[in-house]
Amino acid sequence: MRDLRVAAQGQATLGFLVPITTVQGMQDATGQSRVGVLLGIKPAATALYPLLANRGGLTEHDETVLVRTEGDMLVYLSPLADGSAPTQRKMALNTPDLDAAFAIRAPGEFAQYPDYRGVSVLMTSRPLTGAPWILMQKTDAREALKESNDHRRFLLTAFLLTLFFIGASLIAAWRHGSSVRAQAMTARLQEKTRMLEGQTRLLHGVTNTLSDYLFLLDDGHRLLFANRAFEAAIGVPQADLFGKTLVSIFGPDTAQRMELCIGNSTEQTSTPESLTFNDRAGLFQCTALPLPNPAGSGHATLVVLHDVTALHESERKRANLLRQLITALMRAVDKHDPHSANHSSRTAEVAVAIGRELQLPANDLQALDLAANLANVGKIFIPKEVLTKSGALSDAEQEMLKQHVQYALDILSSLDFEGPVVATIAQKQELMDGSGYPQGLRGDAILLTARILAVANTFVALVSPRAYRDAVPIPQALDQLLTESKDKYDRHVVAALFHIAENRSDLTDITVNNA
Repeated sequence: MRDLRVAAQGQATLGFLVPITTVQGMQDATGQSRVGVLLGIKPAATALYPLLANRGGLTEHDETVLVRTEGDMLVYLSPLADGSAPTQRKMALNTPDLDAAFAIRAPGEFAQYPDYRGVSVLMTSRPLTGAPWILMQKTDAREALKESNDHRRFLLTAFLLTLFFIGASLIAAWRHGSSVRAQAMTARLQEKTRMLEGQTRLLHGVTNTLSDYLFLLDDGHRLLFANRAFEAAIGVPQADLFGKTLVSIFGPDTAQRMELCIGNSTEQTSTPESLTFNDRAGLFQCTALPLPNPAGSGHATLVVLHDVTALHESERKRANLLRQLITALMRAVDKHDPHSANHSSRTAEVAVAIGRELQLPANDLQALDLAANLANVGKIFIPKEVLTKSGALSDAEQEMLKQHVQYALDILSSLDFEGPVVATIAQKQELMDGSGYPQGLRGDAILLTARILAVANTFVALVSPRAYRDAVPIPQALDQLLTESKDKYDRHVVAALFHIAENRSDLTDITVNNA
């Protein structure tokens, strides 16, 4: 076993222990053959360190050192190139990126790390047998790799020169053929120009035959193109319109409406707008379609204005005619049953008020209004003496009265209504517990519009005088509906009616004053 110590005078000594054994066959009584240990001491300066001296290494600054660990420190056992004496320099074993620390962690490995001076070195190491030392051989990385780096720089320079000559050759070849390509490109551009001119004439021909007003705006809402119908409506040639803003073309009021139609121009929109062209007002279906800008960067918006003034007027007349027909039927029912006069109109007002409270869509509100007004049209076929009878109805008369729903369906089923008008009338007598008629529907199987109509019809009937009783006060009628909402009526609909009664002072006018 060997180890190295530094004496008080600073001299490093190498100590070693050698066991002394007996002659073979002369063991003592215990069977041991070792009888002693020989201790030897040599000065490391003459016996060890000369062996570590640089003897024709790879570079001028090769260095061979011995290191070992002491706790969490590593100790340099040999003299160092910076003049450090043996064991004088100590460094933490966990020092990052240190060659000696790597040599202790991985003896026998080859790596590149900074040494104790901070100089990048190439190093390898090996453990020594019989001593707790690591022998580390290192050489200056810059000197060792100088020839390799010089060769790499030579190859890189040669490669760059080769690329330069190849590039120069390609440029020369390109310049040689550029005139030919330019001529061919010019011919192709001329052909494409002729094609574009033809397509432009075709586009103008198609758009000019349209009666709709069609124009194209850039992202600043300045006019890029307009068809002949638009020019005629504005009364200004397209050449004078090009580049103008909406305000300068239409005026501030119409331009503001157009801006609402166009919106943010990121997706297609279509809205009806009331617009004025040359003092001519009309209703137009405004469609805005975002497109790439044909004149350059950014986007454009294609705007199409379809005149629906005549169609809107026709729809208005049709709606008025339908309302007049409904009014005529209601008057016929009122004549047939004078005690129930204006019942349908009052029921319609209450039903629509409930529908608005429940936030029904506009189409459902319109269907609910029509259904309420037409709900009792079937009573025309019920004998007048049954409708006006002041006493209790017999079972046969009750069954006869129930037929008014089917009579109404027979009259109305062939008409093409928008929305569930006929279905609402068919279910207006159905109750939530299934005790209604004619189908005995229950719960959600009954349309919401029919549930609303059932509550409105019952409420108006209660607060209106009849041949066989006086009118019921509104609070009492509401209490009765609330009681029956547990079984017969939709409690949400009844709650909406309560809210209307508490917040609308005109409910009495609707239900009583029109009686």
